[in-house]
Amino acid sequence: MNEERLKMLRKKHLIQMNMMALIGFGIFMLLLYNGITTRAMWISLILLTVFQLLFIVIKDMPIITLFSKDWRELQDYEKTKLGGEWKKQKKMHITSQMLLIVIGVFNAMVAGPNNKMLLEGNYAHLFYIFLFIILLLLINVSTVIHNRKLDKNENLEGYTKNMFKFSIITAIIFIIIVFTGMVLFLFSY
Repeated sequence: MNEERLKMLRKKHLIQMNMMALIGFGIFMLLLYNGITTRAMWISLILLTVFQLLFIVIKDMPIITLFSKDWRELQDYEKTKLGGEWKKQKKMHITSQMLLIVIGVFNAMVAGPNNKMLLEGNYAHLFYIFLFIILLLLINVSTVIHNRKLDKNENLEGYTKNMFKFSIITAIIFIIIVFTGMVLFLFSY
């Protein structure tokens, strides 16, 4: 694949990811303000994750590749570029999705049937918007780092392990930011 085509695909991919995140956030906010319970939200997320996981295991590609030829082309490029690391990355992805399912089931069981997801207060929507912006920032930064490392390097041995470490550090930072935001939000009343 030539460099110009790759840049165009990467740009489209980033824009489409941000659009999907925005649509997902909009759906989340609609459900939230229509009174969805915590348990119902977790069950919905579990079902979506199970569906995505089954698709990856059976078809060897994410669901989104059904809707976008560009994503499929980009995935084929990455699969070729990564070589043996692709299988490691797929195993890591499957394992992380299974872990998310277990965490989701646990949260659904712990959540009471009538617990609402919505935080109360005048500024609750600002907290959700803050979380969304932080999440978007993390998605974009990690995607750009992934793209640069993948496109610039020829030797990608150990790439999956390094990206896994980066993902763990990113997740810890996100958890700290969310926890700090929640504490600040709750103590602002």
